[in-house]
Amino acid sequence: LPSTPSMDSQLDVEEFLQSMEDYQPTIPDEVTAYYLSRTGFSSSDTKVKRMIALAAQKFVSDIANDAIQYSKIRQQAPGHKSRDKKMVLTIEDLQQSLTDYAISIRKPEYFADRASTTSVPAQSTTSGKEKGKSPAST
Repeated sequence: LPSTPSMDSQLDVEEFLQSMEDYQPTIPDEVTAYYLSRTGFSSSDTKVKRMIALAAQKFVSDIANDAIQYSKIRQQAPGHKSRDKKMVLTIEDLQQSLTDYAISIRKPEYFADRASTTSVPAQSTTSGKEKGKSPAST
């Protein structure tokens, strides 16, 4: 019997599912299982979880590649001052890429990148009769 497109696609699907048993996705099985359980998804089939991990990996990869393209466009724009030829990926590049996928993000209004600059007075370890003296001077 000659093979039909339906039979060929069925064989391709079976071959793909079989390959999922040996495939180790970039996103570990445990991470995929954790997030799937948080959404209410439950399956004991490792192949299904790995297919979902593969789809997530592809999605993240597409977003990152698009962000890189936006970065290249930005760096080649007239008036862009660049001292070196290093690629710099900014939150704006990622924001543009995510907009293509109908995902909106925004930077928080305030972001502290270091500890508070206000000092907290240290508590004294001296006894009551040595008030006014620092522990180093005794």
